[in-house]
Amino acid sequence: MKQLSPFYYIPAKTLSHFTGALVYKAPGSLMQRWAIKIFIKLYKINTQEALSTPETFKTLGDFFIRPLKPQSRPIAPSKFVSPADGKLSSGGITGKAKGFEALAAKGCAYSLKDLVGNLWNPSWDLSTHADQEIFYAVVYLAPYNYHRVHAPFDAEWVATERLSGYLWPVNAWHVQQVPGLFTQNERACMHFIIDGESYYLVWVGATNVGSIVLHKDFEGAKGSVFVTKGQELGWFALGSTVILLGPNKGTHNFFVHQKVVKMGQALS
Repeated sequence: MKQLSPFYYIPAKTLSHFTGALVYKAPGSLMQRWAIKIFIKLYKINTQEALSTPETFKTLGDFFIRPLKPQSRPIAPSKFVSPADGKLSSGGITGKAKGFEALAAKGCAYSLKDLVGNLWNPSWDLSTHADQEIFYAVVYLAPYNYHRVHAPFDAEWVATERLSGYLWPVNAWHVQQVPGLFTQNERACMHFIIDGESYYLVWVGATNVGSIVLHKDFEGAKGSVFVTKGQELGWFALGSTVILLGPNKGTHNFFVHQKVVKMGQALS
């Protein structure tokens, strides 16, 4: 029997807005400088990777979204790379025959159609092939991870849809306890085209991550922007989850659950 999360009773959006205000409060103050130092020490952050020294950041919120030196995240020559630093919490292959359901954890399924929303490619539903296959890979970003998200492939961006929802925590315990958690939370779905095929990158919000910031070129219902592998797309205010999915065109080797990955690392 699933246990009840305390977030059934706590207003997660209110808590997230409060946390957001706190990490940006009093820029340059002693409180913020100490918060950054404690955070670095607690999580053993490698500050040598950052483009700027810790002393240059005015708030803990600014430090969370610190940019890195380009050479610290080399881009692999594979077709797909990890869009972010984090952990491959789940991944696999699903399809029409399985109702396009994905597994977030053992016994915990969710619908990729519900996850993507209105940008879902309807041709996948109309396919006469019962074995129409879709791959998916879920990268969980902990609060201490590098928080910026990058293009996992060379592609044409054509649309973004923001979907409203709750702000459940996205850690492993909550994923197991809350049915279809990824489809319940606030998210931003980016639609890309590669060789005429639809691919998606879905940013899932979480408690204390009420802010998914996309670069302005990628906001809007329609567009046409060509992106290259490793190109920065935006950032999360704290940690969260990004989900990559698209048509399965062969065997992928990135379905190693709980594998730690870095942005730019090969996924295929």
